[in-house]
Amino acid sequence: MIDNLQYIYTSGNTGNRLTNINDHAQNATGYEGGGQTIGYDVNGNMISMPDKGISVIKYNHLNLPH
Repeated sequence: MIDNLQYIYTSGNTGNRLTNINDHAQNATGYEGGGQTIGYDVNGNMISMPDKGISVIKYNHLNLPH
């Protein structure tokens, strides 16, 4: 099995925010994530994804990533 991904979403008033992805397959060639928490700003934009080495995502005045 290459991937056996578990997707964890927040509950409550924050909408469908994905907070963690965990791979239970234990396969080195599958998903490289480490189960770290994904960061969001007050608008619901993803601002970091440590699993993929993304420490900062910035947005312009149109709320688009740049």
